[in-house]
Amino acid sequence: MMYEFGPGTNFPDHTHSVSKKDSIVTGRFQFTMFGETIVMEPGDMIEVPKNTVHNAKVVGNTTVTFFDATK
Repeated sequence: MMYEFGPGTNFPDHTHSVSKKDSIVTGRFQFTMFGETIVMEPGDMIEVPKNTVHNAKVVGNTTVTFFDATK
């Protein structure tokens, strides 16, 4: 499924009941998991194991577009 999030969007700590992969298409997305913070850019992908605490936010003034796959 494709999602778009505008500048200023913030997702505080949360979990998902299923494992998922996110692939960034546009924008920059700051992502924190396992105590490590990265900034994802177009072409980057991350796997989030189920029940893993993580958070994310849009960085800058460009809308983030990404594809989310779950299993």
